[in-house]
Amino acid sequence: MKPMRGARGNKTGRGAIVNAPLTGVKDYLRSFNAKQGPHCAMKFRLTLASIGFLVLAACATGPYLDATFSDWGTDAAVAKMLANDEDRRFRDVDITVFEGRLLLTGTVPDRRAQMDLVAAAWKVDDVKQVIDETHLGENTRLGQGFSDTRIDATIRTRLVANNQVRASNVKLSVSNGVVYLLGVARDRDALESLLHTARTSRGVTKVVSHIRYVDAPGQSL
Repeated sequence: MKPMRGARGNKTGRGAIVNAPLTGVKDYLRSFNAKQGPHCAMKFRLTLASIGFLVLAACATGPYLDATFSDWGTDAAVAKMLANDEDRRFRDVDITVFEGRLLLTGTVPDRRAQMDLVAAAWKVDDVKQVIDETHLGENTRLGQGFSDTRIDATIRTRLVANNQVRASNVKLSVSNGVVYLLGVARDRDALESLLHTARTSRGVTKVVSHIRYVDAPGQSL
């Protein structure tokens, strides 16, 4: 995919990162499910199921607790933005937020939709960065969607049992067998353990890391 120009001249496209200025879940998710159909409803039920896990994890994170609640608000705002697209171009897009960093994954029908998606995400309050990992193509097949959900659940379960990685510091999204990681790691050993857990999970075809070290917040690894 050739890189494109998005809002305010920022480069967008696969894996592109768009820095946004700082400004200023359930009902939104229900609305989104009603408009987008059963496949997306399945994805967002997984999101709701994950909230309970995140609440427990956030209680142990200390400095990250406030950011966690802020991220929930950002997640809901982006979900509302996706649901409000009258042409339903974003029904196969997944959103992942960590400390204001917004990761977009899944598929969109064309480049115009991709550019509109990034531009709209850029406008959401408290979004500090947009990482666009969407691809052009048809919506994910139902069977693949179930496979992605299984991979997601498997990795989350393995991370809870991983003593090297604090599960609350990592979020993930799975699209067509590709695992996208977002969050922070305390050191190289923690990062390698995280990557190994993701790569060795059944059904994973590729792992894309947007993990940063805790003491190097400006650099993805």
